[in-house]
Amino acid sequence: MNHAAAVKYVNILDPVSGTGAVTMDNNVDTAGYSYLTVVVSTGVSAGLSALSLQEDDADDFSDPSTVAGTTIGTALDIDGGTSTLPSNGDDEIHVINVDLRGKKRYIRPVATRAGTTLCSILGILSKAEEATNVLADRGVNTMVDA
Repeated sequence: MNHAAAVKYVNILDPVSGTGAVTMDNNVDTAGYSYLTVVVSTGVSAGLSALSLQEDDADDFSDPSTVAGTTIGTALDIDGGTSTLPSNGDDEIHVINVDLRGKKRYIRPVATRAGTTLCSILGILSKAEEATNVLADRGVNTMVDA
């Protein structure tokens, strides 16, 4: 099986420049998947002063809670050190991996810019219960295998 066939992409935040709290374009509906990778990419950047993930049983996030271990700046990274927030720098990529077992259905990032920051956020759902080759179900407009 092609492992990429069990993946769905979610554009959580379109590339946008601004300051202050970030309003996400989409929440991630994790139904049918076991893992979520959240990729935060910053360009011309003053960085982020806060970054974490929230979860809720409802898509409206009426009762959100922070996903344990996802508060960047206090959570441990894969090297065992304290994770770091995107800082004054260009072209930074920060990744949060989440085992969805035992988590609530909907996930969303919560981010605050430290100043003017260009930022985009992509969610990659993996380990699907059922693989599909329908582009819309995979969250993409075009996909080619070479």
